[in-house]
Amino acid sequence: MYSKKIRKSGAFYRTRDRRREMFDQKWRDEHGETSGENMQTSGSANETNYPDLTANEGNDAVGTVASNMDPEQSYSSNDDSNVEEELDIEERSFEDKLRIWALLTNQTHRALNSLLKILRDELDSTDVPKDARTLLKTPTNITADDSALKVTNIQGGQLWYQGIDCCLQQHYSEATPNLQTLKLDFFMDGIPLHKSGPTEFWPILMKVFGESSEDVLVVAVYCGDTKPQSVEEYLRTFVNELNNLQENGIMVNGRRYEIMLRAIIADTPARVFIKGVKSFNSSSGCLKCTVKVIKDRETKRSYYDGINGQPRTDELFKAKHYKTHIKNDTPLTDLHNCDIIKSIIIADDLHLFHYGAIRKLLKGFTQGNFGNEPKLTFKHRNEISSFLRMLKLPCEIPRKMRGLNLLKIWKASEFQSFLLYASVEVLKGRITDRAYNHFMLLFCAATFFSSHVYENYWEYAGRLLDLFVEDFPEVYDKTLLSSNIHNLHHVYEDVREFGPLPTISSYIYEGHLQNMKRVTRSKKKCLEQIRNRIKELCYLNSAKKKPNSKFPFIKIKGNNTVMHINRNFILRNDQRNQWFMTKDNSIFLYSSAIETSTGILIQAKKIDSKSISFSQPCPSSYLNIYDANMVDLSNVFITIPVSDVKCKLAAIPKTMTNIMDNISYKFIPVYNTFLNT
Repeated sequence: MYSKKIRKSGAFYRTRDRRREMFDQKWRDEHGETSGENMQTSGSANETNYPDLTANEGNDAVGTVASNMDPEQSYSSNDDSNVEEELDIEERSFEDKLRIWALLTNQTHRALNSLLKILRDELDSTDVPKDARTLLKTPTNITADDSALKVTNIQGGQLWYQGIDCCLQQHYSEATPNLQTLKLDFFMDGIPLHKSGPTEFWPILMKVFGESSEDVLVVAVYCGDTKPQSVEEYLRTFVNELNNLQENGIMVNGRRYEIMLRAIIADTPARVFIKGVKSFNSSSGCLKCTVKVIKDRETKRSYYDGINGQPRTDELFKAKHYKTHIKNDTPLTDLHNCDIIKSIIIADDLHLFHYGAIRKLLKGFTQGNFGNEPKLTFKHRNEISSFLRMLKLPCEIPRKMRGLNLLKIWKASEFQSFLLYASVEVLKGRITDRAYNHFMLLFCAATFFSSHVYENYWEYAGRLLDLFVEDFPEVYDKTLLSSNIHNLHHVYEDVREFGPLPTISSYIYEGHLQNMKRVTRSKKKCLEQIRNRIKELCYLNSAKKKPNSKFPFIKIKGNNTVMHINRNFILRNDQRNQWFMTKDNSIFLYSSAIETSTGILIQAKKIDSKSISFSQPCPSSYLNIYDANMVDLSNVFITIPVSDVKCKLAAIPKTMTNIMDNISYKFIPVYNTFLNT
């Protein structure tokens, strides 16, 4: 009766119309159809004692710049964003082609059995297998002697140990390593298998450092309702095999190769577990130094007391000198060529910078309760969100950014894009000058650590991070100095030892964890499923074509000439991918490319004038970052050899309003496109 009454009164329809209007308004806000007012981005900066840096700035012409961008250009990735590995199937049998298709599309055995029955009936052929297990070469009838297939029971669950030797033999079954010494990176972490169950995986993943391919190999997988209860059972077999391989090497395709441990990569909880130490929130929780962790009684927070702790050493750790730090023994102390302090890195950019420090800062700026820093106003949050949604980054950065209203579900790669490309522009004038200057310490250091190109500035970047950590309690609050903030102090140690942050990043391993999770199809015998899928997928390695080594090359797409400089660097005449920098720090707008007898030549227009984007904590020219304006774009086409190209550039609009009509831009290098200089 009540529902009939409100329908007759019209209240139902008025409510419906109001909700539709609210939905439409929210849709317009989220898709950038409304724009905020033009905000003033200049302000008096508080004086900060930055570390001294003496270096050559290169060519720093004074001027302004940007690009004529098509507002209708789609952000979505195109065919040319990456040169993906192709499969060599032309001369293969029908059964091989069918197997490759089934593996690539993750077909279930049930679906394949139905398809195979249809094919056998329709083709009237006995060449087609009856069962999916035969087609996919799924392991069956496993005996106790099959050590690479055997699943063993350990405390807390089960462990399948495939082995380092087995992984490398399968990986190089169709190709010989081009390295005399195989330097191995290992990754350990846990991942929940189901949203509605306690089952989780703890795999040991491996990658050969220095290879052009980015293949991740699965050495072992633990599966149980909790993490492994015994680090001894989890790691002992791994340690014994790696010690043996480091002593004796490995035979691959009739040739002996040396094996060397390079680094062990893990997030903070996994590092604590495999090292057998106390939690990062305990009184001696830092893995790198002896700084004290203090418990604040009022806020109930645990915070780190600065950066003045003494560095921990491998010798003292193995001698069990750190009694308040070590919780239990670990097999890693028996691993040869493994410095228990240095070899287990903390400078993982995904967890430390992107999903750690930047996430913490953004949550503080947007939610408030962030010490001395006031919360972003509603107007500022909307302006930043609109800017981020409409920002079009190069195709080498495939994930489109979302607004601050979805900050809780941002991926780590979105925090990365914010830090390296968007932050400098969107935060200026919207957070306090003191907080902005403090943030610039983190931005500059992260950029310096992103590439070998900045190697001469790494020590300086380490001092910037030290200053960032030291000033954090004054800018915000001392109780907010968490493990992730403190560990920024130790980043330089890892980068100096192993190389730039992307070489010790967990991004590629975390992606592989999701792939492993995807191929499990039921909650029964999860470990056996993973083992079988991994063994089936080994066949794809033999079907991969050798990577195209004929870079650079050009490809014609309609009226567009796409320039492939390498696997991670393309140029094309569109909004996202048209800007690049040459070795003399000149900025160019790509138009086309031509192939000549002497090589490929790029046709482009030059920005005649540019200016540095900022001067503190260091001139932006040290980072190859410049401001420029489209009015300074030359009308004359210049021919440039590929050998003169330095890197690709992301064009960040300088104003928030009418982002598509901007003629003034900030040009920031795409860190993974730097060419050898």
